[in-house]
This record gives sequence, structure tokens and C-alpha cells, in this order.
Amino acid sequence: GGGAAAGIAVIVAMFLHGIYCEVRRRRRLKKLAKKLEESIASLKQTVRTLTERTKVLRVYSTLKRKRADKAIQCALNHLKHILTPQQAKLILNKGLVVNVLRGQIWETALFAHVPKDINTEEKDLKLMAEWGTNSDDEENYLRTIKADLARTFINTNGFERGGAMLPRLERVLRAYASSDSQIRYVQGMNSVAGMACMVASSDAQAYRITSAIMKHPFYSHRDVFGRGKRGKTLGFPLACQLGWMLDRLMEKHHPDLASHLNKTLKSLHCEIGIFSGLNVAYMALKWFLTLFASVLPPSLCLHIYDKFIVEGHIVALRVAMLTIRDMKDELLSLPIGDTQILQPRLWHHYSDDEKYDRNSNDSDPSLRNIWKKNARIIMEEAEQMPPSNDEFVLLRESYLEFQQLQEKKEDQTIKPNNK
Repeated sequence: GGGAAAGIAVIVAMFLHGIYCEVRRRRRLKKLAKKLEESIASLKQTVRTLTERTKVLRVYSTLKRKRADKAIQCALNHLKHILTPQQAKLILNKGLVVNVLRGQIWETALFAHVPKDINTEEKDLKLMAEWGTNSDDEENYLRTIKADLARTFINTNGFERGGAMLPRLERVLRAYASSDSQIRYVQGMNSVAGMACMVASSDAQAYRITSAIMKHPFYSHRDVFGRGKRGKTLGFPLACQLGWMLDRLMEKHHPDLASHLNKTLKSLHCEIGIFSGLNVAYMALKWFLTLFASVLPPSLCLHIYDKFIVEGHIVALRVAMLTIRDMKDELLSLPIGDTQILQPRLWHHYSDDEKYDRNSNDSDPSLRNIWKKNARIIMEEAEQMPPSNDEFVLLRESYLEFQQLQEKKEDQTIKPNNK
């Protein structure tokens, strides 16, 4: 009987111990659950605090941005009233331009003795930008404009597909086409207008800058896009003039290269003068149509346009001469008759070596090394390139004489044929 009682006592003790352990376990779980609830509550409070702070920061950031925009606008308005064209040109010439003020500085510098019809306001631009739907001819131009929008500065912020700058660019191009009944639109204008859109504070300012570059008597850049006289010449008259001048500069300053290139052209039964006559259309048309904007990074072209607004098309020739100096050894190493000389890609500032690493960290591995330097250094080098101002004037006069002789020859050729 005593053994049975002892066995029962052991069983009861084990049972009570199990109950005790379960109670302790449940108490620990309650404590853990309570701590977890407190942690969750604390985390929720932290999230609420962070959310509230984020809202405050957003409001503050918005206010700060609005204040910054307001300050910039005040600075632009103030600048508009106190800055003279001469002061604006001095700022551009010295390379002292602040990006946010560049549009106003360009406009002020361009608007010395500007034609009245270029002083277009926002409300006028909206009406002009509706151009392009009144006839089949207008619709054809409009289709070309829209196609070229997708090719303009595609790697630049704002100009990517769906970018904020593209609607502005379209409005500016349509407005310009409505104002120029002789030319309307030619491919390449998108790059010039794109540069204006990049720096302008409004659509109207972008249009005024574009129109001034095109129509201002000192620049008359629209002549680059012009058609040939009476259907007899190539067209692009100003581009042809600049190409002819560039050939004369190369003959004077790099005679060995000019001779080498002309021998190749002769062997290929092409017209002599790598940039003259028909050759300009293949070799340097992009340089002169877009003032290098379609073949160099926009960040560098902003500085080229700064100088162009001050000095005019002489800047395009100097940048072209810088290109020629950089490529001289490479071109002289090519044998006479090598068709690589006639490859536009070789001249358009890109390396001819296709073995570069396209996954390189370099922002543009195909860009020639000279154009990877600091923009100010590049422009300082270009400033040292020919032609001088006097040389530019003499070349322009020589070209006009050359052109008159060419027209006389054409007239003499046409008269016997008419007989």
C-alpha cells in the first residue's frame, strides 16, 4: 500500500510541476506580447512622427523652391531693366555666365537694334504656335518638325521621350515657321531652337532668342538654311560661304593637310576643296546649320553659343579650325585615296575607333578627347584659332567676289543653251 501511495504522489507532483511550468510560460508570453505591443506602438508613433516631419519638409521644400524661383524671377526682371546689350556681351565674352540667368543675358545681348516683329509675347506665341494645320503644305512641315523633335538632344534632361522641353520646342518651331514664309522649317533648326529652349525662362523668350539668331542682321543665321538663287546653286548659301572660307583657312594655315585632302578628292573624282561647293553638304553642314549643337554635347555648345552671340559666325570657323588641328595627324596618316576622309562621322568629333568599351563609365566614350576638356579651356583654345577679325572680313569679301564670278559663268552657260 505504501508503494502505491508513493507512486501516486510522484504522479501528482509531476502533474503539478507541469501546471507550474505552463503558468510560467504563459506569463513570459504575456510579458513578451506586452513588450511587442509597446514596440509596435512606439514604431507607429515613430512612423507618424516621420510622416508629419516629411510633410513639413515637403511644405518647407516647396516654399523654399517657390522662394528660390521667386528670387530668380526677381533677379531676371531686375537684370532685364539694368543690363545693357554691351554689358551682356561682355559677360558672355568673359565666360561669367550663371546658368539660371543665361536666357536673359542671351536675349539682352541679341536684342541690340532688334527688329520689332521679334518682340513676341506669350499670348502672341500661342497664336503663332497653332500654325501647321491650315494647308497640306503646312501639315508636311509640321510632320517634319514632329519627327525631328524625337532626334533633338535625346540624352539631355528634358528632351528625352516625353520630356518637358519637347512641347516648348514644338511651339517655338511652329511659331518660327509661321513667321518665315520663305523658309518655314529645315532640319537643323530644331537644334538651334533647342539651345534657346534650354536656357529660356518661358516659351516666348525661347522664340525671341531663336528669331533673333535667325533674323538679326548681324547673324542672319536663317541664310544657312536658305535655298539656292534662282534654282541654280546648291542652297544653304551661308553654309557654302563658311565652307569656302574654311578651305581657304586650311590652305593658309595647314597647307600640307589641304594638299593631302585635295589629292584624295581628285583621285575620287570629287570637287577640290573638302568643305567647298557640294562637299560642304557632306562634311561640315551639321557644323554650320546647328552651330555644332548636333555634334557636340549641349553643355559645351552653350559656351559656343555664348561666343557666337558676341562675335557671330567667326566662332564657328574657329571651332572648325580647332577640329582640323586636332585631326591633322590622323588625316595625314591616311593614304591618298582612302575614303575614310570622306566619312562625316570622322569629322563630327567622334573617334573612328569602334573598339571602345560602350559600358565604360565615361559619359560619352565615343567623343574625341579634345572635346572632353573643360568647356572654358576649349573656348580659350578656340579663341586662339584663325581667322582673326580682319582675316574674316577679307575672306568674306573674297567669297563675294568668287560668288559673283561663279554666277557670271553660270549665266554665260545658260545663254548659249537658250539660243
